[in-house]
Parts: sequence; structure tokens; C-alpha cells
Amino acid sequence: MKVLLLQVADFFKQLIFRLFLLMIILTAIAYYFYFYKPSDTGVITGKIRDFRLNEISGLVVSEKNADTLWVHNDSGHDNIIYAISKRGNIREKFEINGIDLRDIEDISIYKDDQGESYLILSDLGSNTKMRTNSTPKLVFFKEPDLLVDLCELPSENSGQTYQISQFEIYELEFPDVPEIQYTDQNAFINNIINNIENATPDIEAIIVDTKQKELLFFSKTYKGITGIFSIPLDNLKSDGINKLSYEGSINIKQFTEGYHIDFRHLLLSPINFPYAVTAADLSRDQDTLLIRTYGNTWEWHRGYAQKSFSQIIQTTKPEYVMSAFEPLGESIGIDLDSKGFYTISEGLFSKIYYNELP
Repeated sequence: MKVLLLQVADFFKQLIFRLFLLMIILTAIAYYFYFYKPSDTGVITGKIRDFRLNEISGLVVSEKNADTLWVHNDSGHDNIIYAISKRGNIREKFEINGIDLRDIEDISIYKDDQGESYLILSDLGSNTKMRTNSTPKLVFFKEPDLLVDLCELPSENSGQTYQISQFEIYELEFPDVPEIQYTDQNAFINNIINNIENATPDIEAIIVDTKQKELLFFSKTYKGITGIFSIPLDNLKSDGINKLSYEGSINIKQFTEGYHIDFRHLLLSPINFPYAVTAADLSRDQDTLLIRTYGNTWEWHRGYAQKSFSQIIQTTKPEYVMSAFEPLGESIGIDLDSKGFYTISEGLFSKIYYNELP
């Protein structure tokens, strides 16, 4: 009996090692296509040149500063946002001190009624579906004016670091939401997936809808059921907990029927990563909403309807938007003229892609 148990243990050790080796090989193949094979769509405007920007998960186009993108890393990094040129050079860095930011997963930008532009950092990430000793929060601050002149920006510039001393913190609380119950696999696997998906929401995409004066949040689930949360801008208070409202959900996976899923994502996605929402942005004219996953980008239009996008995306089928292949794409930012958008993948020395909107 003891010999049999040892043989079983040895079998599983070898199996785990081989699966791990297979995952490395498949990941290497996908990265080969990303780094060395030109994407079938999108224009490369530049390449991230600083090794510290290795987990970019948020991106917006600057309102105040020409040829500038605001980006940031996600969990495990300092509280720093980077102003980079569209060629990938760091212009300046801004650090927020005196606050515990656990997992910044997105950044958004909007203008108030006086025309002042503000940046919002969303510390709502929860890849492990657990947030211990850290309250989900938003950080608001005025968009900085950059001092460095693009004409004098050397390619090796690493950016001067400045401090952001004035900001507002808004702590958030999630409402109760309907439980997700998947039944498409065996009971053991379904139980694991359901427990993960019904834990603390992992919010990796936010937008500011100034027409409706509200913030919208989209949760990341690996099977494609994306929860939608909201809160009115005017209801935010810095001296208490702000409870979000649950607006419903959409099934990203259903949208993919009849559309192309890049096979390279499937190499990286044994548990349906192509359907996990990782970023969103709203155009400056407030008409176009883009939501991206690891596998696709989807577009909704408000048109003449004076509705919240939380209603529109639940009642309207989106348009499929061609975008560049990225192995771990977690950022998207619509250009100021609303004619195209930028994307950047996580990873060292990632490319910056510009894609035109249809």
C-alpha cells in the first residue's frame, strides 16, 4: 500500500511539472507572436522603455498636456502615476504619499463644470478576490501640468518625480449582488469557480459619465459575467463610506459568438481569460464607450438616447472593434478627438498601439 501511494504521489508530481512546463511553452509562443510578429491591426506609436513600467493596467489620454498618456502599474508597486509620451518615453512621474493603495487597476479622467480636468485612481482591484486590511477606494486629484518640454526630452529620460499633495479619498463599499452559479463543467470545478466569482468583486474598469454625472464600474470575472456598479458623482463624500449601487450584469462571452477570437489568447487562457473585462474608457464627447477584455474590444454608442451606459450596455449589442493582439492587455484610452484609442499590455518593454475607431 505504501509503495502504491508513493507511486501515485510521484505520478502527480510529474504531471504537475509537465503541465507547468507546457504552460511556460505556450506562454513563450504567445509572447513570441506579440514581440516579434507584427500585429494584424493597429499602429505602433512607441514602446515602453523603462523596466519599472512592467505592469501597466491603466491608461488615459491627457487633457492638458500634448502627446501625453497617463499610465500606472497595478498591485505590488509604488503609488506613482507616469506621464509618458506616445513614443513611450517617461516625461514626469507623480507620487501620492500618505495613503495605502493596494491594487490600482484603472485610471480615469474627466472635466468638472468649471472645465478643470481631474484624474481618478481606482484602488478596487482584487485578483485573489480577497482584500484584507484595505478598504476599496478612489483617489481624485487635479491633472498635473507637465514642466518638461517634449522637444528637449531625451530618449533615455527616466522622468523627474514630483509629489501630489492635494487629493481626495473616497472609500467604497460594494452592495450585495446575485450569486453566479456556473454549471457547464463538473461539480468540483464549478464549485471552485463559483466560490471565486462570488467573492469580493475585482473592479478593473471604471468610467466617468459626465452627462449622467455618475461613475460606472465593471467587474472582472474569468467566465464573462461582468457586474455593473454605479454611484452619482455628487453623492461622493470623503468623510464616510460610499456604497455603490448594483445595476445588473452583462455576459461578455455571448458577444463573442460569430466573432473572431485570436488563438494566441487561447494559448494564454485555459480558464476563459478572453472574456475577463480588464479596462474601459468613455470618449470625451461622452458618446462612445469601449470595454476591453484580454481577447477583444467592444464598442457601444449613446446616440440620441439620454440614458446611462449602465442601461445601454444591458439592452444593446455592442460592435466588435479590431484591436492589436496583446498577451496581457489591461489598459485602453480613447484619444481626445474620439477617432481612435490607445492600448498597452502588461509586460516589459510593451508596445503602444493606436487603433482607429470604425
